[in-house]
Amino acid sequence: MTKRSMLPAALTLLTLPALAGLTEVSHAQPLPAAVAVQGGGLLRMTAPSYPLAAKQASVSGVVTVEARIGADGRVFQTSVLRGPSSLRRSAQHSVGNWRFEPTILNGKPVERVAEVDLRFVLGRY
Repeated sequence: MTKRSMLPAALTLLTLPALAGLTEVSHAQPLPAAVAVQGGGLLRMTAPSYPLAAKQASVSGVVTVEARIGADGRVFQTSVLRGPSSLRRSAQHSVGNWRFEPTILNGKPVERVAEVDLRFVLGRY
């Protein structure tokens, strides 16, 4: 079983390494040939709880959380980029408890940014 397959079907993960002071790197931009990036995979995740008020109001949708991940792989800051307001706190709290492999850039652990989409679907929780 791969680490990717351990994610519930309702969650997708997009990671963006913070390179040379950039806070975001587009996947369309190729990395310079001299850059070697390793690691950064998800080690442990906590699934978000579905807030009772959101369930009762039949609120569903995708919440996108930006996570700042330290060189040690721990999430040290989260912010919600978009998503239904009644689901945001649960999503943000969940991602804040995740742990990642350290991301190694040219042999040194570095901080990075990850965007995480959490899909809340009524009936799955």
